[in-house]
Amino acid sequence: VLIVIDAGRMLTAEVDGRARLESVVEAALHLAHSAEEHDDNIGLMVFADEVQQFIAPARGRRALRAVVDALASIKGKLVEPNYPAAFAYLATRNRKRALTVLFTDVIDRTASEALVAQVGTLRPRHLPLAVALRDPALERLATVRPATTGAAFERAAAEELLQAREEALVEMRNRGVRVL
Repeated sequence: VLIVIDAGRMLTAEVDGRARLESVVEAALHLAHSAEEHDDNIGLMVFADEVQQFIAPARGRRALRAVVDALASIKGKLVEPNYPAAFAYLATRNRKRALTVLFTDVIDRTASEALVAQVGTLRPRHLPLAVALRDPALERLATVRPATTGAAFERAAAEELLQAREEALVEMRNRGVRVL
């Protein structure tokens, strides 16, 4: 199991008063513990505009400790993630087949074009799983009955963003990436 975390600008924001990156780290910790309990190799890559950390997949408590220590020191950066460089780095450092779990966010097809194009390159060697965080505030905005003209425009914009996001996720699925 190779955990890949996009620590770029999309995960620096907060949702409902909690940092998105904090939620990702918590989920990654659960995944790492589960992999170790099932005697799987566990590795980690954290990137933004460049690769910040890489821990090659290994088995056992020592590997889990290395991943946990690395997760404790993750910091988000207000930069655009460099997906081509990150996935090229990953391709040269990990040749073994792996369930590659990418924690990221997807806004729309245009903004996420590099992600959509690059994550598909993991196939067929790896089994990519993209975990795209949702924005409950945006989803609420897209479903609330507008009381003003301004609120109607906000709702329309939210609906458009959610539709574009779904199109990007569908494109990822079409490229053989499992999406959660």
